[in-house]
Formats: sequence, C-alpha cells, structure tokens
Amino acid sequence: MTNSLVGANSKPQGTAFLSLDRGLQTVVMAVPTAALALLSVLILKGAAGPSAGQILILLVAAILALVADLRPVQIAPHRNTSFSSVPILIAVLLLPPLMSATMAGLSTLAANTVLRRPWYNSLYNAGLTVVASVAAAAIAQPPIGPTGPS
Repeated sequence: MTNSLVGANSKPQGTAFLSLDRGLQTVVMAVPTAALALLSVLILKGAAGPSAGQILILLVAAILALVADLRPVQIAPHRNTSFSSVPILIAVLLLPPLMSATMAGLSTLAANTVLRRPWYNSLYNAGLTVVASVAAAAIAQPPIGPTGPS
C-alpha cells in the first residue's frame, strides 16, 4: 500500500467518504488541493521543453513507480510497503520539479485506480506523493543565483 491514511472498505464510495470524521475529510481533501496549488506554481514559473533524455527518464521512472505500487512488499503480517518512492526520488534528482512531481502523482493515481481504491483514497495518495516530490525537489535542486548557493 502507498501512503494510505484512508483504508478501503466495503461501503459504497460516496457514503464511505461521508462516514469519515469531518477533520479527516478535511485532510483528505486538503492534500490533493495543496498538490494542485504546488503544481500550478511550478507551471507559472515556466520551464523549458523536455529533452529526449528527460522524456526517457520520465517514462522509465513512471513505469517503475507504477509497477512498484502494484507489487507491494510484505514487511510484517498485514503490513505492506511499496518501493515506488525509489524511482520517484530518482526522477526528482534528474528531472525538473514539474516533470517529476507530475509523474509521481499520475503514477500513484494510476496504481490506485488499478488497485480499485476509493476515489478519495486515490486523490489523497496522489496528492501526498506530489507534495513530497515538490518538497524533495526544493531540497535537492535549490535555486542558483542571488538567492541560492554561490
């Protein structure tokens, strides 16, 4: 499982979300909203078009992240983890923040859809992955110039 704050249950998806505590509903909706806001800021910053090498890295990382999400590793009884963060971190280190964060969110959303997780769980997981990717990119790729390292 990836970043699952909200577990899947047998209730219909609309009523399952409404049955969550109001505070948890707020968190579940705030995370993807924050992710969209961060992606919007990156889009407004503007970026050069991707090179062929960047596209290749993006595709390989996306496929590896998707496969890792679909094949979790059992670390203890009833406890699974995914190694999808490894290709996502590689993408964060090698690609511009907008490309890596978008790839991270879309691959997580695709995996959650294939795994038939509830819509709110999928949005939360994808949003959390985008936020973490942007944070990692901010640390790994500091701005260069008067505001960054010299």
